[in-house]
Amino acid sequence: MDFGFADVWPDGTLTKVALFVMTLPYSDAIFIQAFPQECTEAFLEALNQQLVQCCRNDLQRQLRGQSSPKRSLLAEEQREFLRPLPQQTFAACRLGQAHADSLSLVRFDTNSYSVPTKYAHRQITIVATIAEVRLVFEGTLIARHQRD
Repeated sequence: MDFGFADVWPDGTLTKVALFVMTLPYSDAIFIQAFPQECTEAFLEALNQQLVQCCRNDLQRQLRGQSSPKRSLLAEEQREFLRPLPQQTFAACRLGQAHADSLSLVRFDTNSYSVPTKYAHRQITIVATIAEVRLVFEGTLIARHQRD
């Protein structure tokens, strides 16, 4: 992989461009991209697009001695390992247990969450999703807090 600069004449006027040059892995192909200014994000985005296109082209390729494209052969091969989806839904949450302290606070993921004072010094079940933390005592929801 190499970076550099070059003077080019794309429209008849001298322009300085930033170049990104790389030999693509697992092939002898060379990837060259010119940019109006030096910017690592732009280099990597162009490289990503090139690699995606190479992968798509490779999936359409018909292998020697095979009757269908590589994509079909891979799908067929994977089919034997795929299992049906479970009938029950998966609850995307973390469950935990914690004691409410004397200030009626429960610690979870470096944060403190409040519960009503009558639950101080009690064992609390924590049900945490990406959006909220629910605090449960003996099967009853006692507090709910939004996560930041």
